Amino acid sequence: ALNAAGINSNNDVNWRDVVTRQGDFTNLNFSAAGGDPKTTFYTSIGYNKQQSPVIGSDFQRYSGSINLNHKASEKFTIALNIIGSYLDQNSPTQSGAFRNPVLAAAFLKPTVSPYDSNGKVNFSRTFFNQVYNPLAVVQYDREIFRNIKTISTISGIYNILPGLYFTTKFGIDYINIQEQSYRNPFFGDSRI
Repeated sequence: ALNAAGINSNNDVNWRDVVTRQGDFTNLNFSAAGGDPKTTFYTSIGYNKQQSPVIGSDFQRYSGSINLNHKASEKFTIALNIIGSYLDQNSPTQSGAFRNPVLAAAFLKPTVSPYDSNGKVNFSRTFFNQVYNPLAVVQYDREIFRNIKTISTISGIYNILPGLYFTTKFGIDYINIQEQSYRNPFFGDSRI
């Protein structure tokens, strides 16, 4: 019984090291601007990636913008502005029985290995009956958030008299949010 609970094992697991990693941050931005006396433009693209120091948590965002102004005549100007972004975020799943990896690491015994005898992530209830193996939670469960957003406007500006303008604008604000949450059937709240 003691061996089944991991008490007489030769394991010496530092669970804090198991659930943490080197964080990583990347931020890239590029832009270009130019034009001639009738047409000017500005465009930019960006990429942002963050890997949390805690396993199972990361974030990526792609963004871009285009601003275009065209003077069609001495009195009439057309402007186009488009801003868009896409983000993808993975988070540790939250629920009962210490699913948070940092909290779980504080309560797991150092004598219990995160892997079974076949080298696979261990989720056995014999070893993890009160607190789940954080590696198993990250491998088998999902908490994903995705967001697509664009704001676009097109406008026309007519110069009626010096200092007096008529402006009309048409805009679209589009947002698409997707959330995915999956709990495995092997252990935890959704166990069969």
